[in-house]
Amino acid sequence: MKLPRKIPGYVTVRIEGFGIERFINICKNHNIPLYKLRFSENTSTVTLKSSNFRKICSFRKNANVKLRIISKTGMPFFLFFYRKRWLFVVGIFLCIGIHGFLSNFLWEIDVEGNSFYSDKTIKEYISSNNIVYGTPTRNISCNEIETLIRENFEKVTWVSATLKGARLTINLKENPDASSIVNNTSPWDIVAKKDGTIESIITRKGTPIVKAGDEVKKGDVLVMSRVDYTNESGEIFGTEYVSADSDIVIKTVNNFETCILRNYDKKQYTGNNKTFTSMKAGTYCISFPKMKCNFELFDTVTEYVPLDKSDRILPVTYIYTTYKEYELVPSEYTDEELTERLQEEFNNYIHKLEENGIQIIDNSVKIDLNADKGSLTGTITLLEKATGTKEPVINNEQPEGTASE
Repeated sequence: MKLPRKIPGYVTVRIEGFGIERFINICKNHNIPLYKLRFSENTSTVTLKSSNFRKICSFRKNANVKLRIISKTGMPFFLFFYRKRWLFVVGIFLCIGIHGFLSNFLWEIDVEGNSFYSDKTIKEYISSNNIVYGTPTRNISCNEIETLIRENFEKVTWVSATLKGARLTINLKENPDASSIVNNTSPWDIVAKKDGTIESIITRKGTPIVKAGDEVKKGDVLVMSRVDYTNESGEIFGTEYVSADSDIVIKTVNNFETCILRNYDKKQYTGNNKTFTSMKAGTYCISFPKMKCNFELFDTVTEYVPLDKSDRILPVTYIYTTYKEYELVPSEYTDEELTERLQEEFNNYIHKLEENGIQIIDNSVKIDLNADKGSLTGTITLLEKATGTKEPVINNEQPEGTASE
């Protein structure tokens, strides 16, 4: 049976004699729970609540056994041991009370998933809406935060706010290509940002002037904001300018080129390391001891270790900063290493395109190596939303035979 929490106080007792089984049966008949019962030759050990120990003392004569206390654990014995050091005990309870009190306030704000908007921008906006460090958590509405961010950050397509203990975590998904138009009632044309071929077009507002398969150049108007209303005879009787809205996918071709010199300086670590410790609590950071790194060349490795991973109390994080000294040693890439580096840079470029939701249809690369350097040229065929907006040229002259609105 699993031993419960030892706040009430527990005593571990050794039972000696030939009536151990009788003694245990007597305890069971009197509804005295026994924990961690272990048998050995003519002896047994058992754990029970300290309040039940005096009760079993009267049973030992009937069972002809001897009882010896092995250990005492729990809050009553702890308080008795430190009875002359009452300030220490008071300090423990005071610390628990302070942590419990501070857990009801906001002390940490984390922003995740953002690339276009910086952490500072998001946090400053949240602070402007009276959500600052030290705000009572009962006054924070995650739904309200999500609504505010969606309404005021146009490139945010999805947002989730989670309040856990004293930490507020905001997860974002962004679309950097989202339209920067705030007032959707203003007329705007949709234009091409790149040369390419229209793969598909779905228009919700405006007048499309291209179709799938058309070749377009950068700056060409794809969907006009002007909408003409005609009668059965085809005559225009009214004109309206709207904010064009359309989903357009364009097949484009991107050229990629990179070059890496064959000779380079290679990092070689000397083995000299220095580690500094600091502690962050809320917005405050304390370093101890305050020292400076005197290495000329070094790499920095930072490790964050939260004091409480559940974030139920005041978030305190220990920060271990390690400086690793290194030297630059002249080196030279082999053909295999140079090819691998070039291919790695090309793959990183492809990965960034895919992270932005761009579909890659085909790619081809060519690698040239010589005595001084290696170069890679590549051609990538993409499907992307390569569109932008611009203000239309509004002609206030009314066509002949049309009626004014």
